[in-house]
Amino acid sequence: MSKNKIPDLKNVLNQNWPDATWTIPALFNNEQALIGLLSEIKKTFGVTLPIRSVYGSYPVMWNGGKSNLRKFTTIGNTRDSFEMNFDLYRMNRIDIDVSFNNPLIEEEHLNDEACNYLLEILSGTDNPYNGVIVASDVLSDYIRKKYPNLKQIVDCIKPELDNPTADGKKRTVEYYTELSNRYDLVVVHPDDNLDKDLLEGLSKNYQKYIILVNESCTTGCEARDLHYTDVARYYLNNWKGGFHFGDFESIDSKYNTPYGICPVERYFPNTGIEVKRTDTRQNQLTEKELKEIYDMGFRNFKLHGRDLTNVSMMYDVSRYLLENEQIFPLVYKAFLESPIVTGNFGQGTYNLN
Repeated sequence: MSKNKIPDLKNVLNQNWPDATWTIPALFNNEQALIGLLSEIKKTFGVTLPIRSVYGSYPVMWNGGKSNLRKFTTIGNTRDSFEMNFDLYRMNRIDIDVSFNNPLIEEEHLNDEACNYLLEILSGTDNPYNGVIVASDVLSDYIRKKYPNLKQIVDCIKPELDNPTADGKKRTVEYYTELSNRYDLVVVHPDDNLDKDLLEGLSKNYQKYIILVNESCTTGCEARDLHYTDVARYYLNNWKGGFHFGDFESIDSKYNTPYGICPVERYFPNTGIEVKRTDTRQNQLTEKELKEIYDMGFRNFKLHGRDLTNVSMMYDVSRYLLENEQIFPLVYKAFLESPIVTGNFGQGTYNLN
C-alpha cells in the first residue's frame, strides 16, 4: 500500500479509549501473530500498542476456565519452549499472567511438579509485574507465601461461584471491594459490565479492576457455574502429572460438559444433549457500552479467547486497539496475507507498505 494511504500517526490507535491498556490472550498460543503485529506497527508507524500483559495457560492441573488449549498451542511441549515463550514477551516489555484459575484447587493439589515449575520460571524472570490469574483462595495463599513477588489477579470464575446471581441477586460493591483488598487486580464478572450502578461504585477504585469486553457467553447463563466446575474437575481428574503436556486429551472431543447445553451452541454440538436456546444477548460490549465504561474511569481491559485461532484473535486485537476506519482494515488484511496465516514463509513477514 502506498504511503499516502496510511493515516497520520495520531490516528493509528483507537481514539474512543486512548488511555486504555489491554490484556491479550496470547501466552502459549498465537504469540507469533501478536509479536509480528507489535513489530510491524512499531516499524511502520513508530507506535507501541498499549498492551499491558498477555495471559494463558498450558492445560495443566491448575488451569481452569472454558477449554483445553492443546490443539491450538504453538510453542511445543518442552521446558525450553516454555522459557523461550516467557523470554519472548520479556524482551518486548510485556507482562505475563499465567492462568491458574481452577476454582477447585485444594491442599492436595499444590505439589504438582509442572505447575510449580511454571511458577518458578515465571517468578524467576526479571519482570517485576508478572503474575498469576487465580480462582482458588487455597492456591492464592500458596503462591503468595512461596512467590510474594508475583501479582495476583482474581478471575471472574470466583465471583460466579462465590456469589451467583441466578436467583435474582446482584453482586455488590462491597463484595468486589473485599476481592480488591485481597488481590492486586479483579476481573469484573462479564454480566456485571451492564450494571451501571455497580460500575459507578467500582469506578472510585478503577485501577483495581479489569473489564472483559468481548466474552461470547450469554448474559445470565444458567450453565456457567456448572461449566466452570465441570471443566475444573476434568483437569484435576485427567492430568497425568509431571511434564506430560502433549499427552493431555482435548476436552472438546473427550468430555461431556455443560457446553452440551450451551445457549449459543458454540461447543459440543454432537453430545446428544438437547440444546437450550436463549434470547439473552451475549456479553460482548458494543462500542457505545465500552466507551461508557471507559468514560467512568476504567482503563484496564481484557480480551477473551485463549482457545481462539490466530485469525480470530488478531481480528479482536486489531479492531479494539487500532483506529477502525483505515488502520484496522489495513493491518488485518496484511495479517491475513502474511505467512503466519498462509504458511508461505518464503514471502517474509507481513508488510503494511
